[in-house]
Amino acid sequence: MAQATANLLNIAGVNYGILGAKEMCCGESVRKAGNETLFKRLARENIKTFIENGVKKIVVSSPHCYHTFKNEYPEFKVTFEVLHITQYLDS
Repeated sequence: MAQATANLLNIAGVNYGILGAKEMCCGESVRKAGNETLFKRLARENIKTFIENGVKKIVVSSPHCYHTFKNEYPEFKVTFEVLHITQYLDS
């Protein structure tokens, strides 16, 4: 899915970045499984990485990541523009 998303962005001529090995799971599944401690750790580490790398907009291919970044990360007092790849390509 990640490769397909990158291919679409390349075809559209979008200038984008990938954090590579710095990218971590958004934590959606571990939170749903009840591991709130791990979710908070993942969220804080992701937020730190995003801020350190100047991330302002997050484009995702997963609806789970979309929901988590858009609706759950703001509880950590941060707001990123979050778009699903279909929304981004439609704009």
